[in-house]
Amino acid sequence: MQDRRNQPDSASGGTVAQPHDAPHTNDATAAIEPDDIDDFRDVLQRYADWRELMTAFLTYIQAGTETPPQRLAWLAAQIGPEAEEVYMSTADMLRAEGRAEGRAEGRTEEAARLLVRLLTRKFGLVPDSARERIDTAPLDQLEVWSDRMLDAPTLDEVFD
Repeated sequence: MQDRRNQPDSASGGTVAQPHDAPHTNDATAAIEPDDIDDFRDVLQRYADWRELMTAFLTYIQAGTETPPQRLAWLAAQIGPEAEEVYMSTADMLRAEGRAEGRAEGRTEEAARLLVRLLTRKFGLVPDSARERIDTAPLDQLEVWSDRMLDAPTLDEVFD
């Protein structure tokens, strides 16, 4: 891995500098010093599977802190081009996971909305306690209740 700190940035003609955006309260890169980057680069170089280690490190920071993506990109750039490549792959993976989670959440919300609508049509007003159970239930449970709703003579039997 190559040290990119204080080297020319081909895009701007200047040197690579830490972004100056306001740090978040839980920004994992806020206190990083140049020596820290050198030490981290040295640690990474000791491992044959350093790309996996770097991926785990970036994923942990992304999921467990409020570090903005541009600051993670900066950190990867300081470590070197190979680390930047790992960061880009990790960022793509995390975006894809986020989209999948968003779609799953949307399906669950729609199933909950539909179940409340059908229960209201069959049994009348759905009590708040039942709505709370529906709103917090996972998709597979909503599907079970939806199936039960078809044959249940009372609202309580849908949830038993």
